[in-house]
Amino acid sequence: VRLGQYDDALAAARAAVARAPDFVDARYNLAKALEMAGRRDEAITEYRRILVQRPESENAREALKALGVEPEPKPAPRPRP
Repeated sequence: VRLGQYDDALAAARAAVARAPDFVDARYNLAKALEMAGRRDEAITEYRRILVQRPESENAREALKALGVEPEPKPAPRPRP
């Protein structure tokens, strides 16, 4: 995202999430765009939503850590029946 193009990036990322709210990659792109636009709290919220959808997401965990937020511990793997 080039400087000054955050509004366009955010609009595209929000549209992608609206079309496919369960698509984690779209939500990650939204979180990154929010982060780059200086909207830290909103980015943190989106990274946390990713971890609800995909608790094993290392990208979201690392992004939260980079923002000074300790992510919730990974859930223990479920035993296979």
